Formats: sequence, structure tokens, C-alpha cells
Amino acid sequence: MDHSEILSGIISLDMYSNHSMEVARISKEITRHLKMDSVDQNALFTIGVLHEVGRLVLLKKYVELCHAKHQDKDYPLTQDTISSIHKLAEQHSSVGAALIALWGLPPKLATAIAYYEDPLSLKEGENQYAMILHIADGIANYQSSNTQEPILDSPYLKREVVEQLLSVDSLESILSQLDEI
Repeated sequence: MDHSEILSGIISLDMYSNHSMEVARISKEITRHLKMDSVDQNALFTIGVLHEVGRLVLLKKYVELCHAKHQDKDYPLTQDTISSIHKLAEQHSSVGAALIALWGLPPKLATAIAYYEDPLSLKEGENQYAMILHIADGIANYQSSNTQEPILDSPYLKREVVEQLLSVDSLESILSQLDEI
């Protein structure tokens, strides 16, 4: 079994790609709503695309290690194995941020990727990109979940992050804009 076959049993690369592009699109829409300049809009689009690159790196590395360990026989891809792989991938933000830094992208982008899941742990004034990325990722996850609960009651967004950046009316306006695009 080759690496790509094992990896495809763990993560749908199409879903990953679609999610990343959706987060990028939503990030850019939020920056437009906030009347940020084109530099910020493009930066947020870029980190939207790259925000989970660390997850792919970790998953690929895990697959390579499993393949090397079980080279003589088929590697059984059990639900427990998949669960442990996803647990490892929870550290994707810091790995992704390190990659962004290695690639020479601005530190502000690496910081946003490192902290998008908990942007309030950053100092105020240093967390706007991370907050936008958090909200965009949350909206994308919310929309793909088809849940009926209000978005601010869903597990996908931290209400306190949204409230520091947007009003409820602004969030609703962004959501309706996204439906029109």
C-alpha cells in the first residue's frame, strides 16, 4: 500500500482543499466587511489557504512512519489508528506556523496560523488576523456541518472572539453575503 492510499484513508484531500479555499474566501470577505486594505485582504486569503498545512505535514509524516514500520505487510487502518492520527494532527497549528516562517512569509501570518484556534491568547492588537482566521474557519465548518443551531451557539466559533471583532449584525451580514457569492 503506498503513502497516498493510506493518507486517503485518513483524510479526504478534496475536502481538505475545498475547506482551505472556503476559509480563504470567507477570510477575504470578512476583511472586505471590515474595510481592510488589499494587502490585508490578500494576506488573509493566503493564510486561509494555508491555515491547515501543518495537518497535512503531520499526517504525511505519520503515514511514512507507519509504512516504514509495516513495510512487509499491509498496514491495518483501524478506527483506533485513524483516531490516534487525528489526535496527533491536533498540533497542526504550530507545525503550520513553523512552515510559514520557514517559507519566509511575514511573521504576522505565522502567528495567525499558530493561534487561530485560540486567538484571545494573543495580546490585543496582535490578534486581528488570528481572530479573522478563527471566524472564517468556524463559518466554513459550520456551513459544512448542516447544523440547525445558530452559529454563535455552535461549537465552531468562540462567541467572545466574534464579539471582539464583529457585531452579531455584522456576522449575519457576512453570512448573507457569502450565500450570495
